[in-house]
Amino acid sequence: KILRMTAALICGLSIFCFAEKTSALNDAEALIRSGKCAAAIPGLQKISTANFTKPDGEKASVLLAECELRGHQREEAAKVASRFLEYYPVSAYRERMEVVSAALQIESGSVYSGMEKLLRIMVYTKNPAAYDAAKKDAIQTLAASLLSSEELFALLAKSRDKEVNDWIALQLGRETQNQGRFAVARHWYRKVIDAQASASLVSTAKQGLASLQDRGAGMPTVLVLVPVSGEYAEFGTEAVRGVLLAFEENGFKDKVQIGRASCRERVLRLV
Repeated sequence: KILRMTAALICGLSIFCFAEKTSALNDAEALIRSGKCAAAIPGLQKISTANFTKPDGEKASVLLAECELRGHQREEAAKVASRFLEYYPVSAYRERMEVVSAALQIESGSVYSGMEKLLRIMVYTKNPAAYDAAKKDAIQTLAASLLSSEELFALLAKSRDKEVNDWIALQLGRETQNQGRFAVARHWYRKVIDAQASASLVSTAKQGLASLQDRGAGMPTVLVLVPVSGEYAEFGTEAVRGVLLAFEENGFKDKVQIGRASCRERVLRLV
């Protein structure tokens, strides 16, 4: 009889504690939905710390990292994300935490790597929340003009989302226009218009085209295709040095634009 009473008491306490934890998590989620992410952090920290290996702690950890990232508490968000991704190789929330990790990469200066990760998440995730978060961060990063034309071109081959592709095309137009490659800039602006992108992107692309109306083709482009890996990599390196030497010796500065980037097809582009 005493054992049955003790068991009933333990069971009752467990149910009470579980209900209390769930209530605390619900309260934190309500704060987040009302736009009070900072106010939700203390409660989420308690749940994450005390119940990290349990379902409530698993969900609270993701919400905590997202709120900390939103509040520019990068070090704290990075610690939570690192611990979560190491402990939970499989989780319904893993891809959302991977978005946090990618955003932290971008904010730390590894913009291209972070963008690659976001686009990769968008390809394989089946979690609508993770997809939307990755897409939002990708578009915000593109809008901030943090990527070179070579990086943008490489990302275009990795993206399968039309809206993201439209943004990449617009930014390619802007970047190549800034480089004085006016014919190429026109090509990308027209891509945005022909793709029937959003009204704001089409409007910006049309403004870009209008600004190039009397600018001609711009600086010519030098393109060199050489091997950059494998047994012929040394030959490729020497070929590039030869091109750079000819550029200097013939006084092509301000006449021919030159730069380097590695492409997916393992060629070196001088553009």
